[in-house]
Amino acid sequence: MNRAFDALDVINLPETRAYNLEQLHQADHHHRHVAHQTGDVQYLMKRGIAGFQPGRHIYDEAQVEKIDDPSIECLAELVSLCKFDSSSTVTSSLQVEWCVRLAVEDSWRLSRERALFELGRAALRLDVGVPQGLPEGAASPVDEVVAAITKLIRAYRPTVEGSESSLDDDQWVALEDAVAGIRALTLDLESGRRTLKAINSLLGPTKRTGRVRGMLEPLALDVQRTLVSQAITAGLNDPLPSVRAVAVWVAVQSGGDVVLAQSLTQLGPQTSEEVIMTVMRLVELYGLPEENAELSGEIFERVRLQWLGIIVEFAVNHPSGEVRVRCMRALREASGGALDTLREEDWQQWWTGVLEARESGVLVQP
Repeated sequence: MNRAFDALDVINLPETRAYNLEQLHQADHHHRHVAHQTGDVQYLMKRGIAGFQPGRHIYDEAQVEKIDDPSIECLAELVSLCKFDSSSTVTSSLQVEWCVRLAVEDSWRLSRERALFELGRAALRLDVGVPQGLPEGAASPVDEVVAAITKLIRAYRPTVEGSESSLDDDQWVALEDAVAGIRALTLDLESGRRTLKAINSLLGPTKRTGRVRGMLEPLALDVQRTLVSQAITAGLNDPLPSVRAVAVWVAVQSGGDVVLAQSLTQLGPQTSEEVIMTVMRLVELYGLPEENAELSGEIFERVRLQWLGIIVEFAVNHPSGEVRVRCMRALREASGGALDTLREEDWQQWWTGVLEARESGVLVQP
């Protein structure tokens, strides 16, 4: 990649990474082997500091170069984009937009995994909690989304043409209505990315800290939350086990015991080794889920025993030695340190003792 102008490293722009990522991807989500890529100084020079129009293509599409390994370039640009300070809503919106896109659509496993990992960090920043998918058929129609975005852009235009103090009451009401219209939408991943990009284009050109920005920034963060939540949920159904394992990890990090309990309950003979080991690592780190308002009393005790039974079964009988070891480490934590051993027969004997004690009426919590 030709970045000779960036040798002095005097400029560092997240927008450059987003531009390069855009150029690396085809409409069918596969990578381009011939694409235009640029550095920060070149990007800024072509963009023009004063005349920048967000979203406009700023390079001659004929100025392309051969990309030997676009998958590696894509991953590198993603990592670089996510290193920028997320305290800026403009920057964090770019990060979420691209992480969501790559986590769900990128053709390369490592890019999807990394994007999900970064979405996990975003979920903590945004306090997403338990990730939720979009109910089937619930998304707002595309024409409604486009109409709402158009209304927002039109309502925003007077703030560009004049100062905030010059806006009359009707113009403020129009902007408030437009923001409310965006909030009323039920966004899926595609329409959510489109909406976030539009909001970000309005935030990007100005350094205002006044009333307009105070309306748009919370809106952008809310759309971010929706996208992060849905993308992590989508990752749980990725066709590749390694990607699903990352999704499980970040979902538990965001949703806590509720998601860990779901993950434990869903373990079964067909569960991939990657997912099993991820769940066991989480149990090793945090222990089994605690009793809560939704899962308490006798029901909780039965479910907890079910979890332990699943882990013991894997620890003793799973064909993978790595899985068995990880499960025995999880059992060490889940049992409160009752045993510290990597011998399957020791854990089998321990489990037999737990079941016998239960059958005899001895209330022992392993």
